Amino acid sequence: MMTQNSYAAAYQNGLPSTIRLLLSKGLLIEEAEEFAQAAWVRGWEARQQLHNNDRVVPWVNRIAINTLCTEKCRSKRYVELDESRKHQTDPSPIAAKIDVESLLNQCSELDRSLMLHRYVGGLEMQEIARIHGMTRIATRVRIHRAKMALRRYAGVGSIPMAA
Repeated sequence: MMTQNSYAAAYQNGLPSTIRLLLSKGLLIEEAEEFAQAAWVRGWEARQQLHNNDRVVPWVNRIAINTLCTEKCRSKRYVELDESRKHQTDPSPIAAKIDVESLLNQCSELDRSLMLHRYVGGLEMQEIARIHGMTRIATRVRIHRAKMALRRYAGVGSIPMAA
């Protein structure tokens, strides 16, 4: 396993090459630096997997490229989702707001807060759990149960299972 000093030396020498690699893939300098830093952190966390200490820079560069590809796939899914929503006819914003407010008034204060953090704030389950002093799983289950209760209250049947 790499020592802290040898990894630090590899980081000092290898970070600029990781940034250059990401810049060659079309990232802006700020994004490239962020992805490079994330890759080196991930490399540090998984350094026990590295068998040859001389290969740390190419290994971290591969982590950076894989992280970049994963992020591009995620962002593409969000773009596709946004594109599909453009073709749907949405209710008027005022009517939708009134419906949401009346539904949320049926929830307990905790459930309302959890759902607002998740769906309006866009927070991750771990962050919501930390805010409310709950576990991530308890938060996820509580949000799921609140959604099911609201569906029953609104008279919406269960959502069909995916094939």
